[in-house]
Amino acid sequence: MPAFDLTEAHKIIGERLRLIREERAKSITEAATEAGIAPKMLSKIEDGKANFRILTLGKLCKVYDVTLEKLLEDFRSGPAQESP
Repeated sequence: MPAFDLTEAHKIIGERLRLIREERAKSITEAATEAGIAPKMLSKIEDGKANFRILTLGKLCKVYDVTLEKLLEDFRSGPAQESP
């Protein structure tokens, strides 16, 4: 089993968050404001360049109306894929 790569995990989570935000037709500013975080921080999270707390993910999931479980589903598969 390969070692867990936290940097890669941040990139994957960021990609998924960006896809979900775009599907919800929300701007970075709008989503960040609703989640109570700075837009710059959300941008860094989506780019995989920021460490973040699980609480922050929970806030974003609430804004996007998606469960944390769904966000992290099949985590090792990479970016979120649309269901057929």
